[in-house]
Amino acid sequence: MVKFSILGVNERNKGNAALVKTTMKIIKNFIEDAEFFLMGPRSGFLDRVKIIESHTYGMSLKSPGNVMRAFLMLLKIIIWKKFKIELKFEDRYFRYIQESDIVVNSGGDHLSGEYGRSSIISLTALLYAIFLDKPIVLFSESLGYHSNPLVRRLLDYVLERSDLILLRDAKSYQYVQEHVKTHDEYYLTADPAFLLDPSTDTNINFEGFDKPIIGFNVSPLIAEFAEEIDIVEISIKAIETISERLGGTILLVPHVYGKDSDLKILSQIYNRIDLDNVFLIEDEYEPEELKFIIGNCDLFIGARMHATIASTSMFVPTVGIAYSHKMHGIIGEMLNLQEYVIDLEKLNSEILIEKIMLAWKNREKITEHL
Repeated sequence: MVKFSILGVNERNKGNAALVKTTMKIIKNFIEDAEFFLMGPRSGFLDRVKIIESHTYGMSLKSPGNVMRAFLMLLKIIIWKKFKIELKFEDRYFRYIQESDIVVNSGGDHLSGEYGRSSIISLTALLYAIFLDKPIVLFSESLGYHSNPLVRRLLDYVLERSDLILLRDAKSYQYVQEHVKTHDEYYLTADPAFLLDPSTDTNINFEGFDKPIIGFNVSPLIAEFAEEIDIVEISIKAIETISERLGGTILLVPHVYGKDSDLKILSQIYNRIDLDNVFLIEDEYEPEELKFIIGNCDLFIGARMHATIASTSMFVPTVGIAYSHKMHGIIGEMLNLQEYVIDLEKLNSEILIEKIMLAWKNREKITEHL
């Protein structure tokens, strides 16, 4: 049996859940008796595997206690390793890492420059594993390009000591090429969530909707990356226009729940729009179910990248709103759909409507291409 610790698991972020589920599926395909320990910011379950809460994900300037705890734990590991002093790690998080054969970071973009100092959280979790001499796999990453020199040095330290790095976009691959000098075990692959199987286990009756069905997803992160953009107003104008031109049904589809829930924005849009053909999906669905829902759309507009991975892997013509380089790298470059990706800096209602109508006009060609 090979034991894997998978870090950074958040089951309420359905993109992250899709990443972790498909990561486990891929590993199981090669190692049938693999056992998984899942670790993340809160306790819970994913695919009936318990998620262990770690204090590292609570690190912030507002929680100095967690920062101090993390620092002391690193110090404890260094003392244990350097002086061979017998120390007991009471924390379950560390016991599971100690028992693991391999530690996997589950990908995403938490090691990329878009997250600024917040990347220290994921890097600290990886430092624990490095100091405990565990093999490290960075599985499906978008990373690099930090403006903060401390974070940049920490990232490069982790990259140099990772045993295998799998990148999901060319810009991240280029960063690793330029910064990793001690090994060449890094590869440009793809986001594993493309392999997620859709599930029909939903209570949504698609036959009751008028066609075409247009799926629409936006994220509260847009306001964090571009405070000057009123994403609610832009979305309302776009929805009203495409409803007038195309008719059919507009489905507002969240892809993240909890702290950064997409419902925070989608509910505002829904409550302010006066159209009978707009529906808000309020229930929380699993990523497989969301993929099925999105796959029933005739066109999809998404800001959450894994929502657009769900749509494109179901061959749905897709317009992506990019607040980081991952959307450009995966949906734009890898799938060759750059024409339908809007950079956040250029986003306004006119451009969004223009791209939506262009994707609608070319929908058959896009579907064939996908």
